[in-house]
Amino acid sequence: EHFSVEGSGVSIRGLSYVRSELNGRDSFSANGGRSLNFGDVPPELLAGVDIYKNPSAEQTEGGIGGLVNLRTAMPFDFKGFHGALSGEATYSELKKGKKSPSYSGLVSNRWKTPFGEIGALVDLAYSESDTRTDALQVEPYYPFLDASGKTVYVPKGAQWRTLQFDRKREGAYGALQWKLDSTLSSSLTYFKSKYKMAWDEQAIFSAANVSSLGVSNGVYDSLGRFQSGALTAAGGIDFGNDNRTATRSSDTTDISWNL
Repeated sequence: EHFSVEGSGVSIRGLSYVRSELNGRDSFSANGGRSLNFGDVPPELLAGVDIYKNPSAEQTEGGIGGLVNLRTAMPFDFKGFHGALSGEATYSELKKGKKSPSYSGLVSNRWKTPFGEIGALVDLAYSESDTRTDALQVEPYYPFLDASGKTVYVPKGAQWRTLQFDRKREGAYGALQWKLDSTLSSSLTYFKSKYKMAWDEQAIFSAANVSSLGVSNGVYDSLGRFQSGALTAAGGIDFGNDNRTATRSSDTTDISWNL
């Protein structure tokens, strides 16, 4: 029930137990499951994402909801030299106009030699996010008999929340490829991602006991749903506050050699 500026997981057809791969190999975060925390992965390091709703027998088991394969670029994906730069800044209005930078750069090339064709690729990414989100939530509606005996629907309370979120993510990726002919080739890849996050939330909430819920000067729509008025309850309506905080620092490394 909490807003989030960035997603950290994925669901396929409503199921969250999803297996994740990096370039077709098992990869996961220390989050109690068999999938990556996708917030840890810089999207600038990826060439594409493959999603399988029904994994086949040739794929590794373990994902009830499905399979997500993250693909990185390889030097032989490009015909020759390739370079790319990107940059952006996120403007947070609720944090007094604070700007969070993000930038990335990729360079790749390939060469023909007497020993076969060789390719090299380097991709670097850096990103910050510094945001605030405010929320006003209404508690569930319950059936209630008004003074005239008509059934109406009234929420048992409401809550207000504000959340400060700060995130820094760094990524580095490198790949080497070698191809002698159509029968012999090799590749070496290195993938590194660092992620640091901290958030804190303050909340004020109220919730009445449903068995003693009452309404004063209630206004309802044509279906009997509460629109405005004052909630009452025997002994008063409870109010409370909540302060929560969380930090996380994660490091994901993947090194692979293929022949």
